[in-house]
Parts: sequence; C-alpha cells; structure tokens
Amino acid sequence: RTETALQENQDHLQGFLDQAADWIWEMDETGVVTYASDAYFRITGLSAETVVGHDLEEIWQASGTRSSEDEFTRAIANREAFRDLLIMRILHDGRQFWIQTSGTPNFDEDGNFRGFSGVSRDFTENKKIADELQETTRLLQTVLDNVPVSISFRDMDGKFIFVNQEGARQLGRPTEAFIGKSMAELFGPDHGFGSEPYVQRAIAEPIRDRTYSYLRQGEQDDSTHRRELLANFIPARDELGRMTGVVLVSQDITELRRTESALRENQARLQGFLEHAGDWLWERDENGRLSYLS
Repeated sequence: RTETALQENQDHLQGFLDQAADWIWEMDETGVVTYASDAYFRITGLSAETVVGHDLEEIWQASGTRSSEDEFTRAIANREAFRDLLIMRILHDGRQFWIQTSGTPNFDEDGNFRGFSGVSRDFTENKKIADELQETTRLLQTVLDNVPVSISFRDMDGKFIFVNQEGARQLGRPTEAFIGKSMAELFGPDHGFGSEPYVQRAIAEPIRDRTYSYLRQGEQDDSTHRRELLANFIPARDELGRMTGVVLVSQDITELRRTESALRENQARLQGFLEHAGDWLWERDENGRLSYLS
C-alpha cells in the first residue's frame, strides 16, 4: 500500500510538472544535465535525447550577453545559489530564448557537492514587451525633454515623481534632484514659489491658464529674477478613478510679458506724439470708410 501511495504521489507530481509553464532541471557535479521536466522540451522543441546526458555547451551556444551569464557561470563555478537571473540562450539551430532561472547547489550528507537543481521559465515574450516598453518610454522622455514647456507630476504628498528638463531648468536644479522630494524639501518651507496653493486646489478640480510668478536665482550669480508662468494644474487619476497626484504644465511667459509691455509703451508714445503733432494721420478701409484719425 505504501509503495502504491508513493507511486500515485509521484504520478501526480509528474503530471503537475508536465503541465507547468516553468520547468525543473537538475545537473550533476560535472555540469551534465540529468533531468528536465516536459515544459522544457515543449517550449524549446528539443528532445530528451539531445538534453539529458549532455552539458550546457552541447545544448546551447554562447549568447554574448555578459552580465547575467557571467553571474550564472560564476555561481556554478563557486557552487553558490542564484535567483531570477535573466539569460539569453541560443539553440544550435539559431533560435533565441530569454530564460529566467534560479538554482541551488546540492550536497550529500557528507558535504560532497552533487550538482545543481533549479527552476526556469521562458521569459522571451516578457523580455520583448519590456524592451518595447523601455523604447517607448525612452522616446516619450525624449519628446518631453525637448518641448519648450515645463511638465511635472507630483503625488498626493506633493513629492515629485517626474519633471522634464525645462521644468528643472525653470527651477534651477538638475532633474534627478527633484525625484521623491517636495518643494519644501528642495527649497525650504519659505521657498516662495507661487504654484503650491494651486497644486493643493487642483486635487479637487483642474485649474487652467492660471498666471503666477516666482523669484528664480540667477544661473551665473546669486541675483534673483522674477519670472511669470502660465500654468495648468490637472488632477491625475488611476484606472479606478482614484486620485494619484497632480500634473503641472507651465510655460515661462516672462519675455512675452516684457514684449507686450514694451509694445504698449511704444504705442502710448506714438499716440502722444500724434496728438501733439501739427499734422494728422488718417486711414480708410477697403470700403473707403474712415478707420483712423489722429
């Protein structure tokens, strides 16, 4: 009865291993594979005859990816456990697989090394998705860092999660200095930046096209300059509608305001000159109607 129960348990375990997405493997003290569960053969298309009884170099080609593969080789050589190493493997027919693998050295009761056992999974599709996401993120970062407006995101505690290069330039700090910090932590409790009241109010509702000003320290000296910004404060929500923070998009309109002010001054001077001149100016539109008379 005991033998029958043991056989049934082994059959149940083998059935589970054969259907699992991960595979279990073992190799002896010389690096020869002594066991691999069916998932390995199902995913790679290899047969047991080409794997069991062979070392890894006979099964895979060198991939040329160094960091994790070096760590794997070092762990095997030093008989050390390793966990969740991501390694690219190339079959001799040229097919490539990304494998996430963990392993533990085995020792007998006398302390003699008897090889390794471990578990691995096919990570090829996950790696492809991760690489595509990384490339998309890189392109998005490039776009955000080249637009002439400040874009930042702060969480519910007012700490920066993201700021683009223009936003960092406006505030006079490198981008990496902002992450995980609040304005008070960066510039002190009396920093005087006019955006903070709007950030708190934007948690309740968006604030659009709001103008505010602040003093910015000069890039070449300790002098300060008042800057004027046109800003939008937009509450951010997750897929469940929960508030996660505030997006701030702002544009430095200081030079625009100076230009507008100079234009108004020139118009006023011109108007004053015309009103005191001996001659007068007039204009007619395309219909012959008088449109201006000094």
